[in-house]
Amino acid sequence: MTASTILLVALILSVPVCADIVVDTLDIKTAFDKSDLICNCSVGPIVVVEERLIPSPPGPPLKRRLMRASVEVEDAYKVSGPAEQSVVIEYYQDLPSTSASQPGLFQGETALLFLRATSSAHYAFSDPFFGATAFNTLPKETGEPGLSKLESALAAATTQPNRSDRISALRILQGFVNLRQDTISTMRCLLASDDSEIAIMALAVFLKTKTPESVEELKTYLDLNKEKPEPVGLGTLATELGQIRDERAIGTIEALSSSQYVSIRYGALQALRGTKDPRSIPTLVKRLDDPDSTNQYLAVIALAEILGNYGGDLAPSMYLFDKKPQYYIGLWKRWWDEEGKARYESTPDH
Repeated sequence: MTASTILLVALILSVPVCADIVVDTLDIKTAFDKSDLICNCSVGPIVVVEERLIPSPPGPPLKRRLMRASVEVEDAYKVSGPAEQSVVIEYYQDLPSTSASQPGLFQGETALLFLRATSSAHYAFSDPFFGATAFNTLPKETGEPGLSKLESALAAATTQPNRSDRISALRILQGFVNLRQDTISTMRCLLASDDSEIAIMALAVFLKTKTPESVEELKTYLDLNKEKPEPVGLGTLATELGQIRDERAIGTIEALSSSQYVSIRYGALQALRGTKDPRSIPTLVKRLDDPDSTNQYLAVIALAEILGNYGGDLAPSMYLFDKKPQYYIGLWKRWWDEEGKARYESTPDH
């Protein structure tokens, strides 16, 4: 299995038949709902309230600090209770840090904060990923607090000159599912960016719409850039592609299943597996010869699930498949030659 594939999937091998592949995605609504205050804030003084040593065998003990930061609310996207201009945030800071997802603050910075109330005007971070995101400038928006107002601010930040702000905004927008049309239009404009990381992240946001148009944009982008070095961030695109179930996009997804990029082929096969459309059977048979073993397995298990073969050698677990892949691939090729070709090869185009 390739390193890029390992980053994409978590393999659950405890299921004896049709071992599943789980892809984790961000969810802004869950983070929004469990927060009491979401705000664009400027960070004031930060003090250490207490400090203690935490055993961390086999290495030296960790230094765990309870930090207290005073912040000023510049703009609010969710408020539970009376509006507050100044709040106090308490959080733990480990030295050295034990987690890349441990939110923290720096005096003088501006940050988008997701907070839960702990007492009057005192808060803690409500989410390990969205808890605190630094911005040089996060545009202020008019209107009532809500998820839509936050989306507007983030979409506006993607057009700002500061590159780190644009990337931070795009990363958070990837957690949105129901994007407004004006946000989608902004993402489409960013696809032409000379900065490939910006373009890839905008495309990942667009793919959250799960529409045929977003899949077409993905194929167009990859076709236009196929002579360039492999862009950073294809794993994110593959993750989003794998979630699409719109039958109108099947033809484009099938084309992407033969992409030069292993991660894109993976995402396309996940989508075909999830859609379970018999019209994709000829394409899946071709992917039995994919150079990547995980994609070979996805083709095998997708065929099994589409045709209802949930047991026996035609639907091995990934553990069994890895022991003798050519045996299971050979079974499906034999089925294709003896039965499937006559039934499915003339499947109409999508």
